[in-house]
Amino acid sequence: AKQLLVSHDKSVVAESMHSLTNKHLEEVNKQEQELLEAQSIPLRNYLMRHVMPTLMQGLNECCKIRPDDPVDFLAEYLFKNNPDVK
Repeated sequence: AKQLLVSHDKSVVAESMHSLTNKHLEEVNKQEQELLEAQSIPLRNYLMRHVMPTLMQGLNECCKIRPDDPVDFLAEYLFKNNPDVK
């Protein structure tokens, strides 16, 4: 009976440690995700302001024209229509 009780106690301790470890990992993952989201805001703002307008126009043109090689078409479109190159 004593050995059964010791075995049960070890099992309870192991479950408790596993639960605490999982909670800690979840918290670390949550904090990491929040940090990554906060750090990505400037990049997202840059992309929305400087990249997305020309990219969306290029994708629309690609859909209208339906070229044989849409990737090449879009690459050429972006080179030709880059607002930063004059």
